[in-house]
Parts: sequence; structure tokens; C-alpha cells
Amino acid sequence: MQASEEIKRDQYRISAVLDLVTHRLDVQEEIQYYLPANYENPLMLVIEAASNPKVITLGEILVDGITETQANIENRILELNLLDSQIEKQEVNLKIRYTVNIPAKAARLGYTKNQINFGDWYPYIPPYDSSRGFLVYPPSPVGEHLNYGLADFDILITLENAPPSTQVAASALADQKENVYFYQLKNARSFAWSVGSNYQVESRQVGDITIYSYYILADQAAGKAALDSATQAVTYYQDQIGQIALPSLSIVEGDFIDGMEYQGLFFLGQEYYREFTGSPRSYLVPLSAHETAHQWFYAAVANNQALEPWLDEALCTYMESLYMEKYYPDLLGWWWNYRVLRFAPQGWVNSSVYDYPSFRQYVDAVYLRGALWLDDFRSQIGDDAFMKGLQDYFSENMGKLASSENFFDAYRELGIDPLTNLYSVYFKASNQ
Repeated sequence: MQASEEIKRDQYRISAVLDLVTHRLDVQEEIQYYLPANYENPLMLVIEAASNPKVITLGEILVDGITETQANIENRILELNLLDSQIEKQEVNLKIRYTVNIPAKAARLGYTKNQINFGDWYPYIPPYDSSRGFLVYPPSPVGEHLNYGLADFDILITLENAPPSTQVAASALADQKENVYFYQLKNARSFAWSVGSNYQVESRQVGDITIYSYYILADQAAGKAALDSATQAVTYYQDQIGQIALPSLSIVEGDFIDGMEYQGLFFLGQEYYREFTGSPRSYLVPLSAHETAHQWFYAAVANNQALEPWLDEALCTYMESLYMEKYYPDLLGWWWNYRVLRFAPQGWVNSSVYDYPSFRQYVDAVYLRGALWLDDFRSQIGDDAFMKGLQDYFSENMGKLASSENFFDAYRELGIDPLTNLYSVYFKASNQ
């Protein structure tokens, strides 16, 4: 492919200064955005940090060097109407100054005595669909509602008032000089980071991928176990699903409940570390494999997380099963009972994040029933056909926003009809 035919990716250049005493982040962000051919106004930026109006303060906004005076945030969305001349050239350059007043809470974006977390901390432009426009959805009490396109990130982070023991975990490897960290992350969906002065850090190498585990000293055994699990999972998934271009993967013990995946980094809740007994018969080991699997299904192959969450969550839950089958075959029955069957899950696999009011109902339907369907489907068509379809789905949709039809098409191309009576047991019809 010649250079003129190369796909242009959006560019995010962010310079941020974090004061560890005031918990304030001052940011200058530049976005170079390539408009789709069928683009229609307004241009939308998602500012998830604005879910709490006290967290983010917008400063100057420039659109192609022109000060934007009509900009305001409503329901976490910043809308900008572009000029016809800007639309015609199919490219726009934004510059945004803003301050993030980090909330004092255990959260993806928040701080505790152990850490300051930065998940979904910067304004970004969501993917654009020719029929739906920008893929923007309201928050839900359960699940994830954000969708991300692919972009290149240049991130410069400067720490002020940082203790000498400070460690930074991030979605990429740092070029560091004293308290200044520079990151480059190409072809990525998101950039997250976490700062702690009490982190212990260990690493492993799998091919070109460096895996890091950041944990609290009191949880050293669990921190090592999470690292071991992720290392095994990367090795297995690379071999069984497909290769990914991932320079690094950081595992961060999070003070908030459960966990959360980002490109090249995931948080895993402290409760899993504290309940770890040294045995893989716990949530910590399979959930480390689950979150690692999101680098394949979320980062490499994306999906509409609001409307079709099963495409990453059911798949990653079933990847736990494949992981246990590979490394702890004697515990596979334990995993099914502990992780899935004891909850007697009900609900439709292809539910959206808006279909169930509680976390338990949502997880039962999408994660657990999703894993049950995948296992029944595998039993129906055989191991070889199942894995071949999964590999084809991955390879054919890498770098794309995939749909359920893309998943089913991977099996149809093998001469397998996934829409059988088995399908009707687990999936709701479109009119239900």
C-alpha cells in the first residue's frame, strides 16, 4: 500500500500537569480529526468527566485556530458546529484547555490514599456511523456505554509535588526524565493511567509485550498471581486467537469495586486481591485472564458496548473458561460452578446495557448466559470449527467496530448456521 492510500487516524496530543497535593490536572489537548465523507453537523466530543459538573472546567476552545464562543457541555457532550469550508477539507484541528479537579473517591477517575486514577479523563470524538451519526449513548447503571475509535496518542505528563516513590502505570511505555513522562501509543482506542506512591511493580515479558503488575505491598502474593495469570493468558491468546500489536500491558490493583479495561491497561478491584488465598480457586486468577482478553475483544476488535455488550463481555468470560481448560484443567468444573452455575443465570445474551436495572441481572444475562451459549455452541459444532470461527472473526474485524452479524458471518463462511434452535434459547428476537 502506498503512503497516499494509508488510512488516516485521528491524532490526540495532550500535555498535562498533575499536582499531587491539590489533585488538580491542568491540560492542553489537541485533536486532529479526519471527518468521514458523510459527516453532518454537529461535531460531538464526549467528556465523560463532566458527569460530575464540579470535576471539569473548560477553558479556551479553538477550532482551526478560531475561538469557539458557543461551546457548552450538556449531558457530557460538547457539540461544535463546523463551517462549510471546514467540512469540505474533511479535517479539523481542535485545541482545548481544561482543568480536571479529581474527585476524592475510589473510582476510574478519582483519588484515594493509595492512587490517583485517570480513566476516561480527556474529551474525545466517538466513532461515526453513516446511519446513526456519532455513537453517543447515555450512561447506564450497569455496563459500559462508551464507544471508541482508533487514534494515535502523544501524551506528556508532568508531576508536581510527587514523592520520590511515585510510580505511574499507563497504557503505554514511558520515556521518563525525572517527573516528566512521555508516551506514544499508536492505533489505540483509549489511554488510561494511574499514579501511586506505594505501588510495588513487577514485570514479565511475552514476546514483544511487557506485562506489569502494580499492587500494594500488603497484597504482594495476589499481585504476583495476577501477573502470572495475565502472562499465561497473553501467551495462550496470542497462540489461539491471533497476534496483537501491544507494546505493554499494565495490571493495576484498583481501590474501586470490580475492574475496568482500557487499551494496554486494566484495573482489578482490591477485593479480589484481599480474598486471594494463594490458589487459582478464586476470582483473581480467572478475572485477570478475563481482563487480559479485552485486549483482543474491546481493544483489537471493538463492538458497540452500549447496545451489544455480549460481543466483548460474553467472549471474555468464555475466554476465562478456555484459560482454565488450558492451565488448570482439573479446576474447569470448579470454574463453571463458582463463576456461572451457582447464580442460575437468566436473561437474554444480546441485551443492551439498558435492559436490566441491576448489576446481577445484567451480568447473569450478558456475561454468564453468554458463556453458556458459547460453550453449548462449541459442543454443537466441535472444538476445531468453534476455534476457527473465533479466529476468523478476530482476524476479519481487527481494528473495526464489529457487530453480532460479523460474529455470525465468521461461522457462516465455514458453512455453519449459528441461528439454530440453540440460538433461540439464549438470544431474544429483535422485536422482543
